[in-house]
Amino acid sequence: MADKNENQNIYVIPPNFIESGTFFGGMFKFRNAIEAGILAIGVGLPVINLNMPLTTRIIIICLTALPLALFGLIGISGESLSSFVIIFFKFLKNRRVVGKDADTKEQASSSGVKKNRQEALPSALRAGIFQPLKSEASG
Repeated sequence: MADKNENQNIYVIPPNFIESGTFFGGMFKFRNAIEAGILAIGVGLPVINLNMPLTTRIIIICLTALPLALFGLIGISGESLSSFVIIFFKFLKNRRVVGKDADTKEQASSSGVKKNRQEALPSALRAGIFQPLKSEASG
């Protein structure tokens, strides 16, 4: 029989324990690190080649390349910068208005729009029972 005083050790394994493609214990994805490096080098190299004192160049790099590198590491809402930009341009290309019928484009004349606005009013306003309030400035 098992001893009632036997202790069982329970260990919690985090979900990102065996996650591959990450740095610093799953904090940064490999793709984000590559993009951050490209941004930092792309901005840092021209600054290093400036004809200024070393202290000034270091300060400029800290104010430009470092924030861009951090932005590249973090990404936007869990996505890398490049995937976010690709998704954004796909959205711009494929966006559409949901809920419009195809025949409303044919009724785009001004009388058709006024008719649709009248249909959208509550029945009491359409019947003329209640009138909309007029502001004192317009009256």
